[in-house]
Amino acid sequence: MAIVIGTLCSCSATTTEPIHYTDFDHLDHWDQLNDLTDDRTLLFYYSPHCAICKSIESEVAPLLFDLKSRGIVVFLINEGMIYQQGTPPLELIEVPSILIYQGQTYLDIVSGSKPVLEFLDSEMAAER
Repeated sequence: MAIVIGTLCSCSATTTEPIHYTDFDHLDHWDQLNDLTDDRTLLFYYSPHCAICKSIESEVAPLLFDLKSRGIVVFLINEGMIYQQGTPPLELIEVPSILIYQGQTYLDIVSGSKPVLEFLDSEMAAER
């Protein structure tokens, strides 16, 4: 059974296959933040060229997938692509990072591989 991830494009992944960053819907323009619903939204900001981002993909992607399947809105942002499209709402200087939104309101940012993994683990525990 395939579980569709996100709402801005038709990407999908299944829980029986390894999950990768490319399996998630991505924001390709900063203006898409204006389209966020009133739900809590996690934006995972990464670079496909970042060695650290690559090294945690096998841990981060399944956690994001699980959160998404539990109703948390999740989008990914490819650092190299998004900077070509508009102005970011805040200065992003580190990948990996998670931006946390409630509707269109920015709440917080978590940066660095260890804090990102700890944040996702705590989100999973809170959702149980």
